[in-house]
Amino acid sequence: MTLSEHQLKKRKNHVGSSEASALFGCNPWMTKTDLYWHKVRDEIPAQKGNASTKAGNFFEEFAIKYARQELGIKGLVANQHRVDRQHTSGILSATYDALSTQENLAVEAKYSIKHDEWGDPNDSKVIIPTQYLIQCHVQRIVCNLDRVILVRIKPTNFGIEFDCYEILEDEEIEGAIIEKTLDFWNNHVIPQVPPTNDPPPMELLKAYQRQPLKEAVLNDGQLLDADLLASGYDAAHKEEQAAKAKKERLKASMIHLLGDDAEIAKFPGGYFTYKSTKGKAPRFHYKVYEQ
Repeated sequence: MTLSEHQLKKRKNHVGSSEASALFGCNPWMTKTDLYWHKVRDEIPAQKGNASTKAGNFFEEFAIKYARQELGIKGLVANQHRVDRQHTSGILSATYDALSTQENLAVEAKYSIKHDEWGDPNDSKVIIPTQYLIQCHVQRIVCNLDRVILVRIKPTNFGIEFDCYEILEDEEIEGAIIEKTLDFWNNHVIPQVPPTNDPPPMELLKAYQRQPLKEAVLNDGQLLDADLLASGYDAAHKEEQAAKAKKERLKASMIHLLGDDAEIAKFPGGYFTYKSTKGKAPRFHYKVYEQ
């Protein structure tokens, strides 16, 4: 769902259900250190999602309607925010896509084109992306829900389909979530001690107001660090440029295989194309099948 500015600011005071997976190192969009800096510094703008979450927001109302009409879930109210007072003293929070006022459950909608990350919804063992599994368990913790119904919005060649996964209580997972949340907040956020030696996220570094021409005074240890970091950055830059040049040579070689007039070539491990659409310059695309 799209969070309001008020909801985004309130996230500073809690670990949200979609953020908790960062504590386990399985959040694709932020690390544990990123999460820490988002909580202790006001200069960092709250994350507002990506293309996938925007697509999810667009289809979210259809997923909730599906839950009402096809699953028969009653009393669903959209966009509800709750804070966990029982297990983490207000640290964990959850913003629900829909929360039922008549049944002790919530509905979470996810749009995903990565079919290999999802198991068969009819299997007894729930297989979904780990960050979503943790999110649903946080939602269950916050309101002591019986279950969370995750509705996956699945694009197909014929439109969209809905797959449903039922997330029930799991003492091991939920105990780990509570333990890691309390440790993170009490031992890092409150005393303002970063959980790792990783640098702050670039959003914070960009937000600093820097004084023109002011030179940093580095001590001996920092001078050594600066030398090592600059040498490492220079080496990485040269590797990146070499990799980019190699990539262009490989692309040219593949396009050359197409001859003068072909647009597509298929091989046992995938395919590649070089074609134009709507009068635009030709674009290269490739696909290598996973083994």
